[in-house]
Amino acid sequence: MNPFRYLTPYFFSGLMDDPILLIRIKPLKESLLFDCGNINHIAKRIFKSINTVFISHAHMDHFIGIDTLIRNILVSPKTIKIFGPPDIAKKIEAKLSGYDWNLVEDYYCNLEIHEISENNRKIYTLQGREGFRILEQRSETIKSNQIYENRF
Repeated sequence: MNPFRYLTPYFFSGLMDDPILLIRIKPLKESLLFDCGNINHIAKRIFKSINTVFISHAHMDHFIGIDTLIRNILVSPKTIKIFGPPDIAKKIEAKLSGYDWNLVEDYYCNLEIHEISENNRKIYTLQGREGFRILEQRSETIKSNQIYENRF
């Protein structure tokens, strides 16, 4: 049996575009986004399916689209998990702090940011209704190489 039968990968790139990998998990009606460069060409309906984002590093071609992602999922009452390197939470908080959040609603999305280092995972919570400020932090030891899992 093919273990990848529930997954559909989409690779976005062009001569001057930033490489992005989107994997749809059909039974869950969810998508994983790998890197977040220039994502303006992703259809708005696809943004609603993104629940997990992996950011390899904070160079512009891998990170500039985080604003676009948040803009397109802002009013989705869900938590988006973001996995990235150390200090990615502070960088996301800094990017989003440049906007005025005086018109926020209680149902705005939240971010759960997982900073992955060799043996440790720091988890930060940023709530949309609080202007995406870091409100909570916890740490845990990583016991294996696996940082994400779903049943498919």
